[in-house]
Amino acid sequence: MAQEVLAGAAEAKITPPLGTEMSGFASRDHACSAIRDDLYARALVVEGAGQALGLVVVDLLGLSFEQVAEIRAAVAQATAIAEEALMICATHTHNGPAVAPLRGMGQPQREYVQRTLKTVAATVRRAWERRAPCALAWGRKHGVRIGANRRERQPDGTFRLGVNPEGPYADHVDALCVLRDGAPAAVFAVHAAHPVTLGAESYAISAEWCGAAARFIRRKLGNEVIALVTTGCCGNVNCNRRGDREALLEENGRIVGAAAAEICSGAAPGKALPLGAKRRVIGLPAQPLPSEAEAQGQLEVARKTLRDARAAGKPGRIRWAEAYVQWAEEVLRLVRAGARREPERFEIHALRLGELAVVGLSGEVFVEYQLEIDRTSPFAQTIVCGTTNGCVGYVPTAQAFGEGGYEVEQAYKFYDRPTMLAPECEGVLLEAVKELLAEMR
Repeated sequence: MAQEVLAGAAEAKITPPLGTEMSGFASRDHACSAIRDDLYARALVVEGAGQALGLVVVDLLGLSFEQVAEIRAAVAQATAIAEEALMICATHTHNGPAVAPLRGMGQPQREYVQRTLKTVAATVRRAWERRAPCALAWGRKHGVRIGANRRERQPDGTFRLGVNPEGPYADHVDALCVLRDGAPAAVFAVHAAHPVTLGAESYAISAEWCGAAARFIRRKLGNEVIALVTTGCCGNVNCNRRGDREALLEENGRIVGAAAAEICSGAAPGKALPLGAKRRVIGLPAQPLPSEAEAQGQLEVARKTLRDARAAGKPGRIRWAEAYVQWAEEVLRLVRAGARREPERFEIHALRLGELAVVGLSGEVFVEYQLEIDRTSPFAQTIVCGTTNGCVGYVPTAQAFGEGGYEVEQAYKFYDRPTMLAPECEGVLLEAVKELLAEMR
C-alpha cells in the first residue's frame, strides 16, 4: 500500500508600521512613509514516511543566521520538523523593513523584529496543524524573463550596474504545487530576478514583484491558495526597471505568477517520496586583511568621500559615505589588533521531495551558480533559491572577481565584512552542493 503524503500551508502578515526604517538602498534618507502592499510570511510543510519538511518564504530583504536559528528552534519545539529540515527563504525585496543589520541601510526596530520572528514560527506551526492528504506536482516553464543581467561592461573595461541583455539569465520559473482533491492548495514558485522594480526613490513598503506574483496566482487558482513566491540566484540579475514602475511591478508579478499557475494547472502528480533534508555549513575563502598602511589609506579615502558628500548636501549620499567611514575604521581597528580573516560562514541546504530537489544558498549568489547546479544535479528537477537561511552578501563567480564592479568591490562593506570573498569560493561552493545532492540521492 502506497504511503500517504500530508501537506499544509499558512500565511500571516508581517507588514511593519509606518515610520519603520527600510533596507535595500543606502541612498534612502528617511523611514517608510506608505504601505503599498502587505508583507507576508508563508509556510508550506510536507510529511510522509516518518519525515517532515518545511519551506518558508518571508517578504524581507534577508535574515541573519541568528534569526534563522531562532525560528528553527521554535518550530522544532512545536512540530516534528527538525531544525535541519526547515528552509527559510527571503524574497529579498528592497522595499521592506530593516531586519538583519546592514551598515548604512536602516536600523532594525527590536520590537518589530522579535514580533516578526515569532510570527514566522507561528505560521509554520499553523501550517503543520493543517496537514491533510495531498499530491505533489512540479514543473518548469521556460521562456520567462522579467529583467536582465545587470553587469554592464563599460568602454574602459570596467563593470557597472546597468543592463547586459546578453549576460547569463535563468529564463524560467520553477513551481512546486500541492494538490488537494485535484485542485491547487499551495504553490511554491521561484524566479531569479532582484526585486528592485520600485527603486531607491520609493519609501513605500512593498513585497515587490514576488508579492504581485503571489496575488496573481491566488486570483488565477483560487482565493484559498497559499502562494509562496521567492527569488533564485539573482545576485547579478535585476528585474527591468524602465517605464512606469508601479505598472511594471504588477506586470513582472503577472508574468511570473502566470507561469507558476500554468505549471500547477498542467502538471501531473509525481512521486513525492522519499522526503529528505540535508544541511551543510561550509567556510568560503575570503581575501586577507590589508596591511596597516593600506587600511589607513582606505580610511583616508572614505573620510574624503564623506567630506565631499557633506559639501554636496545630499542626505542619501552622506548616509552612504558615513557607512563607508565606519567600515574603514573597523578594518583599521582589526588590523591593528592583529586579527585574522577567517573563512566566511555559508549554509547549503537541500530538501528532497521524490525526484524534486530544492536547494537553498545563504547569499546573493550569481545566477551562474543556479544554472550550473541545475545542470549537474542528479534530480529530475532542481529549484535553487538565494538569500536562504541567512545571507553573507554577494557571491560572484571567479570570472567576476577579475572584472570588479559593485558586487565585488563595494557591497561587502554594507554587509559588514572586512574584506571580500576570494575567487576560490566558486569551486568550493559548487563542489559542496554537488556532494550534498549526491548524498541525498
